[in-house]
Amino acid sequence: MTPIGSLGPRVIRGGFIALEPLSSQHRDLLRRAVPAGASRAGFSHWWDAALLERNSGNRIAFAVRRLSDGALVGSTSYLADVPAHARIEVGSTWYVREAQGGLFNPEAKLPLLTNAFETCGYNRVELKCDAQNARSRAAILKLGASLATCSPKQGQSCIDRIQKAGRLTLPPAFALGRPSRVSFHSYAGAELGSR
Repeated sequence: MTPIGSLGPRVIRGGFIALEPLSSQHRDLLRRAVPAGASRAGFSHWWDAALLERNSGNRIAFAVRRLSDGALVGSTSYLADVPAHARIEVGSTWYVREAQGGLFNPEAKLPLLTNAFETCGYNRVELKCDAQNARSRAAILKLGASLATCSPKQGQSCIDRIQKAGRLTLPPAFALGRPSRVSFHSYAGAELGSR
């Protein structure tokens, strides 16, 4: 088995963004960047969870910085690292309104995936979103990911998380494997080159 390299934490750069490992210096800037409609209490809960998971070795959270003006425009994370199986999840991603639906997400995903696949030797990257979030599902599919399935008939628990108001959900889980990497690079290059 080929040894898996360390995912970080370290700064990972894209063409016009930098992914900076989350630190206390990001807190106030990210709080101001929280999308409209999100509560301060919600941000505090997210922040505390990100730091707790980071400190326990279960998450590498990044602040997404726009290089042109230095503004923080969101956050994304490596989660659920399973080095023994060369598998990682990319998720807990959010952006300010002006950065949603544009180039920021593919621009941030490309260096995360490149770091996981090419630098560190991972074989699989998983991405999840809320089942009701059609926009995120479409963006993930554009990356070249395929839908992974959960089978209750095989004794698997398909409920993945508890959402607001106690709603149990099975978010769609998508996966990119080493062969899919080419389609992701093609998509990201086309998307980033067309704007």
